[in-house]
Amino acid sequence: MPEREQRTRPLGMDLEEALLAEAAETKGTTAKRATINGALAEFVAAARRRRFVALMDEGVFDDLRDPDVMRGAWR
Repeated sequence: MPEREQRTRPLGMDLEEALLAEAAETKGTTAKRATINGALAEFVAAARRRRFVALMDEGVFDDLRDPDVMRGAWR
């Protein structure tokens, strides 16, 4: 995972407390910062998975099913 550029101080935000509480319970966190950072990390990971699946659907990795291509990859 790439190193984070810079940590910033929390901004005054109006958060949905019920949503935050549910996220904390789901993640098993007690601090707002840990809950929010964990939720953001999961959100980004899910977006990356969706992009990967989209690439698979586009056929970007179809060569990986070709035995000749894979034999050549191990040389």
